[in-house]
Amino acid sequence: MALELIGETESVSATAFPAITPPVDAPYVWQDCVVTLNSVARVVTQFELAIDNHLEARFSNSQTATDLYPTDRTVHLACTVPFTGDTTDLYGANTAGAAAGSLVFTNGAHALTFGLAQVQFADHSPVVAGKGEILLHLNGAAKKSGSTSELVVTNA
Repeated sequence: MALELIGETESVSATAFPAITPPVDAPYVWQDCVVTLNSVARVVTQFELAIDNHLEARFSNSQTATDLYPTDRTVHLACTVPFTGDTTDLYGANTAGAAAGSLVFTNGAHALTFGLAQVQFADHSPVVAGKGEILLHLNGAAKKSGSTSELVVTNA
């Protein structure tokens, strides 16, 4: 996970570092994930979900930011799947055939869900480099569908 933060100000404390209680729940790991695209659970070798809130900082007569405001939000999903008869429906899932999807991490009684209303994948043909497995690299943008936001995150 890569996290980029922007803030208005920074405060440096002269006090001791606070005591932190370590979490008792195990972290989510790759094998906890089920990726569903077009209502079908998929075998995925890797994925990247990028969420950019396009934050802008305003500096009004100040050296530090006085306000932060989002100008837009883009959600990008890139994943690699084996190119087989089970995944041909994802090739060309662009404007006319955008795929709904989700990434669900389940760890015991906890679940983290990234729900995607529609993902439009650009048409990129798989490359046959030799006798090995043929992989389909999907790069798509999540879009809103009706009243459903492009991304809905649930952690329960």
